[in-house]
Amino acid sequence: MVAYANRHAFSYVPSAVREQRKERKLLNHLENRGVVARVEPYLCRVCGRRFYNNEKLINHFKQIHEREQAKRLNQIESARGKRRVKLVGKFAMKMDKYRNAARDVLTPKVGYGLGDELKRAGYWGFFISSQSS
Repeated sequence: MVAYANRHAFSYVPSAVREQRKERKLLNHLENRGVVARVEPYLCRVCGRRFYNNEKLINHFKQIHEREQAKRLNQIESARGKRRVKLVGKFAMKMDKYRNAARDVLTPKVGYGLGDELKRAGYWGFFISSQSS
C-alpha cells in the first residue's frame, strides 16, 4: 500500500501531541526534583533495567542502547556477501527489540513519527510537491 503526502505532513505536530509532550516534560521536571514519586519503576524494554526517573531511563537508553545499535548498523554496512547475511540474521531480533523500545522512549526530532508509523503499518510514504497544479 502507498500513502502520498506533502513534506508538511511529516513535520507537523498536532496540538494534542504537543500538549502530551509538555505534560511529560513537566512530570519529568517534578520527578527530578523529588516532588512526584512513581509507584512502579520505568522499565528499559531492551535490557530490563529499572529506573524511578524517566529522564534517567532516556539517558540510559541514549548512552547504552543507541551506541549498541549504531555499532550493529556499522558492522552490517561494512560486511559483504555471506558474512553480511549472517550478521543480519544474528542481529535481527536485537534490532527489532531496539526499534520497538525506541518508539516508546525517544521523541522524534522532527514531527511525531508519522513516517515510521506508516512504515510499521505496511505503507510506503511518498512525498508529493506542495505546489498547486
